[in-house]
Amino acid sequence: MEVITNIFQSVAFPVAMCIVLIYACMNIIKRELRQNDDAQKLITDANERHTNYLQAQNERLTVIISENTKAFNALISLLEEIKNVIK
Repeated sequence: MEVITNIFQSVAFPVAMCIVLIYACMNIIKRELRQNDDAQKLITDANERHTNYLQAQNERLTVIISENTKAFNALISLLEEIKNVIK
């Protein structure tokens, strides 16, 4: 706060106001940039968790499809045997 008081005492009022406004804008911009960095980290973490979840689900579905394919092939074999017995 002393810095602002010294600015007003050493320069004209309009110049001091410009300096204070520039200083305030710089602080606001720095704060916004920090918030953007924090938000970017949160988004990156959420995206990584989502990607890991999708990969796990993809692996799970691959196993399920493989098991269903084996069951379907067994059913085809059984139906072919029944067809041969009926002939």
